[in-house]
Amino acid sequence: MNDNKTNVLKEIYEGLLEIQNEENIIIQDNLNRIREIEIYLDSVKDEPDLLVFSPRSTENLLFDKIKDLNKEKDELENNNRIHYQKYNKYGAYIKQLEQLIISVSLYKYDDRKILEMQEKDRQRIARELHDSSVQNLTHLIHMIELSIMYIDKDSIRAKLELENCIKILKSTVEEIREVIFNFRPMSFDDLGFKQCIENFISDSKIKYKKCEIEYQILNLTDIEWKNINKQEINLFLLSVYRIIQEAINNALKHSGADKIILIVGTKNDKCYININDNGKGFNFENKSEQEDKHFGLSIMKERINLLHGVISINTDIEKGTEINIEIPLI
Repeated sequence: MNDNKTNVLKEIYEGLLEIQNEENIIIQDNLNRIREIEIYLDSVKDEPDLLVFSPRSTENLLFDKIKDLNKEKDELENNNRIHYQKYNKYGAYIKQLEQLIISVSLYKYDDRKILEMQEKDRQRIARELHDSSVQNLTHLIHMIELSIMYIDKDSIRAKLELENCIKILKSTVEEIREVIFNFRPMSFDDLGFKQCIENFISDSKIKYKKCEIEYQILNLTDIEWKNINKQEINLFLLSVYRIIQEAINNALKHSGADKIILIVGTKNDKCYININDNGKGFNFENKSEQEDKHFGLSIMKERINLLHGVISINTDIEKGTEINIEIPLI
């Protein structure tokens, strides 16, 4: 359905381009004719032999021609003013259509692709909960059962086990809160895009103390947007945030890197993201490794594809990983 809408908009867009081009051809033809007239008039205005005598009167044989040419020139200039107005009006329509086509292409997603990405997000959440929270809760059950066994025989041992249970339970609550926080909708109106990324990096540094994260980030909320729809801009920023979040988390969890560099900027109406780490890299050919350790990579690619962006990954075993992403700005 969205493809049909986009195709209709593109047909209108191409039709307007054709009409604008026709207007330009008329303008250029008129300008060429005006230049011919001006050259001719300049060539004859100072000629001494313009007068031819007749028995009745002395008349300038070129007078009528010069008069007609000046009249034609005035008409052409007036005509061009009308065509310039049309040309500029079509140009304004074309720019509006360009923005509309980009908006429809980027954000009116195909339902099937949205469902696929949602399903991958669910799978990722399930993995995160299973690998951490569920295992911790299972361990808690065993510890509580052990405490019940010791409570009459060794109260001190039982108390120590219960204290450990409290620590693990608190840690599990924090992990679940983190999962919820990572997937909640957020607005960039208050903090701004750059501050949100800085907060995420700051939290990541606390969790992964052995890894240094350097960054250079342009505050995308401060750039001049072609699209004035705040909801769509916020959706774009959220998508870019999730992509960066996924890339950094992936490097922290799986690369073994002690240094990650993040650069975010814009150029030629595109957002550029570069993430570089000095970790162990990975092998694209190793399917089991890609599924187990780099499951988030496929979700990241889905988000980039939905934004009509492109991603390139340079990696090799023990040589680190570099990710370059380009996404058109709306």
